[in-house]
Amino acid sequence: MSDKRYRAVVIGGGVVGCNILFQLTKAGWSDVALCERHQLTAGATWHSSGHISALTPSKDLSRLAMTTRRMLKPLEAESGQALGLVESGSLRLATSSDQLREFEAIASQFAGVGLDAQILDTGEASALWPMMEAQQVEGALYLPHDCYLNAADFTQALASAARTRGATVMQGNGIESIRQLATGEWQLRGSQQDVIAEHVISATGIFARRSPLSSYVTLPCAVITHQYLVTDTVDEVRQRRQQGRTRLPILRQPDISLNVREEGEGLFVSVYEPHAQASFVDGVPNDFAMQLLPGDFGGVEPQFEAAIKRVPALGRAGIKSMVNGPMPWSPDFFPAIGPVADLPNVWMAEAVCYGVTWSGGVAEVLARWITTGDPGCDVSALDCGRFDTHMNTGSLDAQATAAYLGSYNPETKRRHDV
Repeated sequence: MSDKRYRAVVIGGGVVGCNILFQLTKAGWSDVALCERHQLTAGATWHSSGHISALTPSKDLSRLAMTTRRMLKPLEAESGQALGLVESGSLRLATSSDQLREFEAIASQFAGVGLDAQILDTGEASALWPMMEAQQVEGALYLPHDCYLNAADFTQALASAARTRGATVMQGNGIESIRQLATGEWQLRGSQQDVIAEHVISATGIFARRSPLSSYVTLPCAVITHQYLVTDTVDEVRQRRQQGRTRLPILRQPDISLNVREEGEGLFVSVYEPHAQASFVDGVPNDFAMQLLPGDFGGVEPQFEAAIKRVPALGRAGIKSMVNGPMPWSPDFFPAIGPVADLPNVWMAEAVCYGVTWSGGVAEVLARWITTGDPGCDVSALDCGRFDTHMNTGSLDAQATAAYLGSYNPETKRRHDV
């Protein structure tokens, strides 16, 4: 039996890959497929926090995030699947007058790309987040359209909508290799089924070093582990739920790298690792699908203690669960998307550090680029061609680690969005 032919095949069934598949169908290509070695969301998507914030260090990245945000309600309607969407907004605390002035500048600068950002005084911030200790809070930046959702539900909804539009999703079919045929098409050797494609898109996330593209080029993606925890029941949160009150905004304090939000009747807490290192330097094993690493509370204990001072209820709550999972990370924090040099009709969407947040924008740009030859915007900051296609992985890991650590440095604190 001859191999099935498709106009485009996406390799990788995380939130980025499924969003690309969906956007290709929206662009009018129904003869497309996605191949996933395990099940959809395997890798990093299934344990994602699901946060979507439009505030980033770059207007380019903010546009990606706002594209994702705009697609959520229409996707729910089209797929018929709830995304677990909580439209809470977010509240970013300023603990110095200099920081508050920076927030004021951000609100002004990013208004040009449609970002709704409001400056609040300390009293207004406390009214929005009554559980916080407001000492040393000079004011806050409020983003009313920030939100969070269930990343797995989001991914499944994308796949469902793409299928309805004609796409094929092959789970359990890992792509082992690709080779170009005399016709110019690409043959993809699968663990269960071989396919032929005019266009190939690699969206392998944490498995980038095992992507079939890695036989040709070095994909600019390292793996960094990141932790968050969920507390047991917090009385104040339980009371809010019993009273049917709206969810609290996502609370962020950049100078201690803190993210807090409600989770059930408890709290979700993320404090970033100040001594993170690249991991899985030889590549994430193919069977590391829905797995986690052991939690390392000691690595974030000083940050957690600082978090308790801001949210005292954390000190009264036990830890219900701790998640320590791998994330894809680029050498300069920006994703790597676009055509791969010297490989006709081969594309990548790799190193998307904030997969849920940026997936809609990345997918929309890439789908337009593939189907029309024009990405529709300036993508120089995102183009995978900015990296050496044969860069040393040791250097790549070092640069990615520096980018990760730098992104949570007080000097670049605007990156505290996920």
